[in-house]
Amino acid sequence: MPGMAGKVRTISPRVSIGDLERQVRAAIDQEGSYVGAATTTDARQVAHLWRLTRRLEADPGLDCFPRPRPDGSTVLSVIRRGEQPGGYWGEAKTG
Repeated sequence: MPGMAGKVRTISPRVSIGDLERQVRAAIDQEGSYVGAATTTDARQVAHLWRLTRRLEADPGLDCFPRPRPDGSTVLSVIRRGEQPGGYWGEAKTG
């Protein structure tokens, strides 16, 4: 069953990785998927996104799909292992 469509959540370097991980797991439980994004030109945001990705990839029950996009954002989609990713809308916010 595909994950439900969701909105893009901007990764904030001010939020701890542990808190972000809890947000991801809550979104997956409620919506079936999580999509986080960072503005590619914001090195702190992107580094935080990659730290979160590595933490989530350690869970064998999750599939993580990080990728840069041509619109200037780097996106991380997370779903339960074996499920189809759903759609999403929105983009990374700056500032």
